Amino acid sequence: MYTKLVVAIFATIALQTSFARAQDAAAAPPAATVAQSGLRFRSGISLGGGIEKVSVVSGGMYGIDARLGMQLNDVLGIYLQPHLSFGSLSGQAGGAGISGSTGTFSVAAIGEATFMDRLFAGAGLGYGVLNNPSGPMFQARAGGYLLTTRGEDGVRRKGLMAGVDLRTIFVTGATGLLVIASIGYEKY
Repeated sequence: MYTKLVVAIFATIALQTSFARAQDAAAAPPAATVAQSGLRFRSGISLGGGIEKVSVVSGGMYGIDARLGMQLNDVLGIYLQPHLSFGSLSGQAGGAGISGSTGTFSVAAIGEATFMDRLFAGAGLGYGVLNNPSGPMFQARAGGYLLTTRGEDGVRRKGLMAGVDLRTIFVTGATGLLVIASIGYEKY
């Protein structure tokens, strides 16, 4: 009687193990999905604050950035990043005080590398408007993803981003420097 009971228990365990393996195989993403982990749409938006310095004036700036482009693979991405910020600048020129409100708008094409799904660094070129004067711009950015998850396909990532953007805008007779720390949401 004990022999029949032991055989029945082992048969039940074997059947459950086979059934569990079949369910795991059915739930695993197909190899085609893993192979398609390359090109995909990426987007992001962030709010930030920082400083702007142009010649003898400087001050605080607060603004918004957007990112729209393509993720080439898990490491490399390219995108356009428009930026809009507002603030006030003040300083001394020729012994007289200068102050006033200002706005900055820029657009840059950025190439970015993401390391370990958590850290990123990128740089690119674009064009910027410093209240009124405008000119070519260099932009660099770096940061990390504080919280990340993968999408249902197991490929697309999304998460809470914290980063720093450095924009240098070259206008006639001056160079504008804008440093913004930002936090936002990214799908990459």
